[in-house]
Amino acid sequence: MAEPAPTGILLDVTDILHATAESVHKQIDVPLDAIEVGPSEFTPQGPAHVDVTLTYVGTAVLAEGTVDATVRTTCVRCLEELDIAVHGAIEGFYVPHGTEHELPEEQEYEFIEGTTVDVLPAIRSALIVEFPFAPVHASGCSAVCPQCGEPQASCTCNEAPTESPFAALKELFREDT
Repeated sequence: MAEPAPTGILLDVTDILHATAESVHKQIDVPLDAIEVGPSEFTPQGPAHVDVTLTYVGTAVLAEGTVDATVRTTCVRCLEELDIAVHGAIEGFYVPHGTEHELPEEQEYEFIEGTTVDVLPAIRSALIVEFPFAPVHASGCSAVCPQCGEPQASCTCNEAPTESPFAALKELFREDT
């Protein structure tokens, strides 16, 4: 049985808090839940590998790194499942409670909770940015047959396409020449 996905990935920053320019490097494998983006669902096929460096930058902690995962989704053309390898850049900014008013309005941030930071939102964001808008197997992937619903590559349907119910409207807009 798969390990349940965590509700947060808390990394301890005790060793770097209050020591400007100090860093701690972490490499962890993290189980993730499926992520929905628009009409597509991306289901991790194992733990995501996270390589992140946390640096104390005065009054905040900066997280920079990468995440690698393989996700399963559905091809939008033929509706078959496919696996996609995803590589994303992690960026996170963490501040103590009460200091967020000092940040520029457009600055995205999370809070330092005690001596830990939760990097799960940064990991999810890094993956979501890299997911394809319309996942397909390959550029030549055939769509499904409009008559039988099977992939066109394996369709044995010989039915002629039915006439569109809007075909009669074409006559209304035909120009006389």
